[in-house]
Formats: sequence, C-alpha cells, structure tokens
Amino acid sequence: MPLPKDPKDMNLDELRMLIEFRKLELKMEFQEVRHSLGLGSRILKAFKNSGILEGIQESFQKKASTKSNQDAKSKEETEPQ
Repeated sequence: MPLPKDPKDMNLDELRMLIEFRKLELKMEFQEVRHSLGLGSRILKAFKNSGILEGIQESFQKKASTKSNQDAKSKEETEPQ
C-alpha cells in the first residue's frame, strides 16, 4: 500500500503511527502463516492416522521401482552385445 506522503515529510507522531501500523501488518502476516502451517500439519496428521499417507508412499515407491526396472531393461536392449 503506498504511503500518503514520504516518511521524510512526516512528523514524529506520524512516523510512530507508521511503525505501529507496520508492526501490526507483520503480526497479522505471521499469524496467517502460523495458521496455514497448523492447518497443513493437521491435514497431514489426519492422512497419516487414516493410512492414506502410507498408501501414497507405497504407490510412489512402486512407481519408482517400476520406472527403474523399465529403464534398466531399455538400457540392456539398446546396448550392443
């Protein structure tokens, strides 16, 4: 948000108010981040408790091992013997 006037042109009271305003903005932003992190951790905890997280991990591991097996087979096929 642009300031109504340059801080160089503000008197001491206006500068103090500006600093307080900036502090409040930072506190609000920090609270939003904390809330988002708390919500994210609760969602992950719910996934973990329900077993969904383990299922997702297993799925990724299966896909990774399948991909590495396919890569190894295609490498064997392309190498001259």
